[in-house]
Amino acid sequence: MKRFYLFAFLFFALTIHCQTLHFEIAALKGLPSSEVYKVFEDSFGFIWLATDAGLCRYDGNLVTTYTVKDGISENVIFKIYEDHKHRIWFSTLSGYFFYYENGKFTQIEASKKAKKDFKTFQVASFIVGENDTLYFTGSTFRGLIKVPPQNNYSQLIHVYLQCKESTRYILSNKKGTEYLIGSGLSAPIFKDSTYLLNFLDTLFSVSFRNIFTTYNSIAQYHMAITENKKVYIPTRNQIAIVSKGKDIEYYNFPDDVLQILKDKDGDLWVCTAHRGGFIFKGGNLKSKPMRFLDTLSVCSVMIDKEGTIWATTLEKGVFQCMNKYVLTLPEVAKNFTTYENQLLISFASKKIGIISTTDSLTFMPPPANLKKEGTLNTFLRNKHSRYYSTSKNLYCLSENSLACIQYYGMNPFIPKQLIFIGGDTVLAFNSFHIVSIFKNKLILFLSNHFPPNCEKKLTTKQVLIGSRNNFGIVEFKNNTLLPYLDHFKELKTRINCIEEDSTGNIWIATNEKGIYCYNTKQKRLYEFNENSGLRSNKINSCTIDENGNIWCGTHVGISKLITSNGLENVTIQNFDKNHGVFDLEINAIKEFKGKIYCASKTALFYFEIGKMVMNISPPEVYVQSIYINDKSAPIKDTLNLNYNQNNFHIQIKSISYKKVDNKRFYYTLKGYDKVWYLSNSGDIHYTNIPYGTYTLSFYGINNDGTFSRQPHLSSFIIKKPYWFTWWFISIELLLFIIILYFLMRFWKFKIEKKQLEKFKMEQKISEFKMTALRSQMNPHFIFNAINSIQHYILKQDTFKSYNYLSKFSLLIRNILDNSQEEYISISQEINTLKLYIELEQMRFTQPFDFILDMDKELPLDAYIPTMLIQPFIENSIWHGLMPKKTNCILELIFKRKGANMLVVIRDNGIGRDEELKKNISHISKGSSLTEERLRELTINNNKQFTFSIVDLTDNGGNSKGTEVRIMLPLDV
Repeated sequence: MKRFYLFAFLFFALTIHCQTLHFEIAALKGLPSSEVYKVFEDSFGFIWLATDAGLCRYDGNLVTTYTVKDGISENVIFKIYEDHKHRIWFSTLSGYFFYYENGKFTQIEASKKAKKDFKTFQVASFIVGENDTLYFTGSTFRGLIKVPPQNNYSQLIHVYLQCKESTRYILSNKKGTEYLIGSGLSAPIFKDSTYLLNFLDTLFSVSFRNIFTTYNSIAQYHMAITENKKVYIPTRNQIAIVSKGKDIEYYNFPDDVLQILKDKDGDLWVCTAHRGGFIFKGGNLKSKPMRFLDTLSVCSVMIDKEGTIWATTLEKGVFQCMNKYVLTLPEVAKNFTTYENQLLISFASKKIGIISTTDSLTFMPPPANLKKEGTLNTFLRNKHSRYYSTSKNLYCLSENSLACIQYYGMNPFIPKQLIFIGGDTVLAFNSFHIVSIFKNKLILFLSNHFPPNCEKKLTTKQVLIGSRNNFGIVEFKNNTLLPYLDHFKELKTRINCIEEDSTGNIWIATNEKGIYCYNTKQKRLYEFNENSGLRSNKINSCTIDENGNIWCGTHVGISKLITSNGLENVTIQNFDKNHGVFDLEINAIKEFKGKIYCASKTALFYFEIGKMVMNISPPEVYVQSIYINDKSAPIKDTLNLNYNQNNFHIQIKSISYKKVDNKRFYYTLKGYDKVWYLSNSGDIHYTNIPYGTYTLSFYGINNDGTFSRQPHLSSFIIKKPYWFTWWFISIELLLFIIILYFLMRFWKFKIEKKQLEKFKMEQKISEFKMTALRSQMNPHFIFNAINSIQHYILKQDTFKSYNYLSKFSLLIRNILDNSQEEYISISQEINTLKLYIELEQMRFTQPFDFILDMDKELPLDAYIPTMLIQPFIENSIWHGLMPKKTNCILELIFKRKGANMLVVIRDNGIGRDEELKKNISHISKGSSLTEERLRELTINNNKQFTFSIVDLTDNGGNSKGTEVRIMLPLDV
C-alpha cells in the first residue's frame, strides 16, 4: 500500500506567508454559548446550531434558542441531520434523539429504552434510511441499532452483523451520499481493523492497518465521495481514501479530524480538534493546503445556499467567511507595478511580492541597508535598476550598489509615485514636487506649483499627471507640464487615478465626482457617479480587466463598470462585505492575469474576476408571526376567520445571511390590494377587511436585488356575518313580507279614511289663506285713502274734500263688494283701479298723467284675482312719481298673451336706484303681500302667476323709471 504522511511541521512550513480566507466572528445576537459543535442549513434555509447550552435556529436576523423547557431532550446537542421528509433530527450528549417538524419538537420513545438497555452511551453517528428507519451506533455496544418508525420509533432492534469485535461499520442510505460509522466496543486502539463498507450499493470489507479509532463524541462522521468515486473516511487523526478494488491511501494529520466536507468545487475541507481547518484544492491531500482559524478547535464547517462559509469552534462560537474565492495575505500593500510579465507588490514591510504567470507568490527581500528605513511607499524596477521609496528616503539599487538620491544634496526626496518615461529615466513625484531621475541622479526639478497625485504612461508614450487639487490633468512633455483636456471643466478636481483601456479610452478616477471616461475617438467625456449607480463618488483607484470592465476601489468597497454594451449602456455592480470585501477602504486596485488585487488599509486580498459576482441566490421567505385583532394566531397556509376577525398584523421574514440591515419585500393582499407595496421592515398591517377570501403574496429581495423564486402565499378566509347568510336573509325576507302585508292593509284603510278629510281640510285652509291675504290688503289700501282725505281736510279745501270723499265712498263700495269674491272680472278690476288712480291724482302735490292701454282682444269678462294689481300701482305713485314731482306719467297696459294676460305698470319716476340713494326706507307691505298671494295662487291653481320688476334706463345708463310685469292666466 502507498502511504503519504503530512506532519505538523510540514503544515506550518507551507503556510508561512500563504494566502488564507478571511473569517469573522458571526454577529449572532442571542447565541447562548461560544461552544458550538455543529452548524447545519436545512432545506428551508434556516441555520441550526448545536451548542452546550441549547439548540439554536437562525434566520439571518434573529437567533431562537430552544432548551428542555421548549420540548427538546437535552441542552447539549452534538449532531444534526435532515431526512427526506424534511424532519430535522438531533442527538444529544446522553444519547437521546428527537426531531423537529412543523414548529414542534418530538422526542422518540426509543431513547428511553436505549438508555435503559445500554446504561451510558453516546451516539457515534446516525442516519434515517429506507422506510424512515433510524439507524445509529454508539460507544458501548457492538453493531448498530435499527429503530422502525412505528409508534413514534418505540422499538429497538440490535443488529450484530456476525462480525469480529474489532469490525467497524460504514453504512449508507439508498442514495449513497450519507454514511454511518459503527464504533464497536471499547478497545481504544486496533492495529488490525476491518470496515464493512456499503459503497455504491455494494457491501464489502476493507482492512485498515495502524489506524487509531478511539471514539470521539464531537466528531461529525460524514464521509465524502468525489467525482472520481473515491470515498474519504476520517478516523481520528487520519483520512483514508478508499477506491473500490484499489489500494487504500492514508494521510496523517497533526490533530484529530472532527469533520470533512467536499464542496461543489471538489475542494476538501478538514476540521481538526486544535489546529483549525485545512482546505485541499480539488480534494488532493498531497497538495499544499490553505489554513483557516488555525489556532482554534473547529468542530464543523458548512457552506450555505448563498455561498457563505460557516465554521463552529469550541472557543469563540461561530465564524463566517462571505466568499471562499477571496483570498487574503496579512500584509499591508502600498502599490502595484508590473515588470516582465510579473506583478510587483510593494509591501509596507519593505518586502516586494512577486506574482508570476504560474500564480505563485514569492517574496524578494529588501536590501539590508533598508531595514531601518521606515515603511515602503512604492517600488519600481527595470533591467538595470531598482528604486525603493521609503518613508525616509528614495534609494536606487544599481549594479549591486545602493545609493540614496538626495534632493539637492540636502533634504530627502520621498516620492509616492515612480514611472519610467524612457530608458532609465524615471519621473518621480510626491504631493508637492515633480523630479526627473536618471539612474541615481536628480536631473530635473519642476516647481510650478502643480501638486501631483497620480500618473499614467499611455500607449502613445504620453505621460499624464493628475493633480491633488482642482488643476485637473497635465501632460509631461519636453520637461514641461502642458494642460490636458483642459476644456472639460468637470475634470477640474482632484484626480486619484488614470487608466487606459484596450480601445484607447482614458478612464479618470476623481476624489469627489466619480469616474470619467474620455472617448478619444468621439472626443467625448462620459460621467459615472452615484446617480449612475456607483456606491461612492470617491474613487481611490481603478483598473481594467481583460474584458474591458472597470474595477473601482473606493472607501466603501468595489464598483464594477461593465462596458460590453457600450459607454451609453454601462452596467454597474457594487461589491461590499456581503461579497467578501472584508476591508471596504481600498487604496489601490490592480488586475493581473485574470485576478483583481486590492490593497486595503489592513491587508492585501485578491480574487478571480469571475468569482466576484452578485448574489443571485433567491432568498427564502416565510411568515414569522400573525396577529389577528392583536391576538396571536397559528401560522397556517389558510386561516378561517370570523367576520369580526378582520384586523391583521403579519410579520414576514426572508432568510439571508449576508450583512444586510434592511431586508426588502414586495407584497400584496390579492382580493383587496390593487398594487404591490414595498416594505423594508416586513411589518404588514391591514384593518377592517371586509368578508371574503384573500391571499397574502410576498417576495423577498436579497442584498443585490434578487427576488424569491416563487411568492409565499398565505390565505385568509373571512366568513360572512350571520346576517349576510342565505338562511338568515331568507327568514328576514319572509318575516318582512308578512309584516308588510298586514301593515299595508292597515295603512290602506287609514289612508283612504284620512285622505278625504285631508283634502277637504286643505281646500278650506287654502281659502282661509286667500281671504286672510285679501283682508290684510284691503285695510292697507283704505288706510292710505283715509290719509289722503285727512290731508285735504287739514288744508281746509272743502271742495276737494267733498269730491274726494264721494269718489272714495264709491271706491270703498267696490272694494267691499269685491273683497267677498276671490276673483272678479277684468272690467271690474279696471273700474276700481281707475277710481283709485283718480283719488291719488287728486291728493298728489304735482299732478301726474295717467295712460290706460287696453288690448282689444282681451276678454273683459275674464276673471282675475281681486285687488292684485293695485299694490304695484300704489308703489309706482308713492315711490316712483311722488319724489320726482314734475313731468310724471303712469301707464297701465293690459295685453293678451295667448291663454295669459300681461299687465304692465310703468312709471317714469326716480327708479329704485335713486330711491335707495335718497335713503328711502319705506317697505311696501302691499307688494310683499301680493307676492305671497301669487305663490299661493300658483300652488292652488297649478298655474303660473308671476311678476317681475324692470329698472328702466336711458342710453346714458341713467334711471328713467320702473316697470312691473304681471303674468296672469285667463282661464282660472
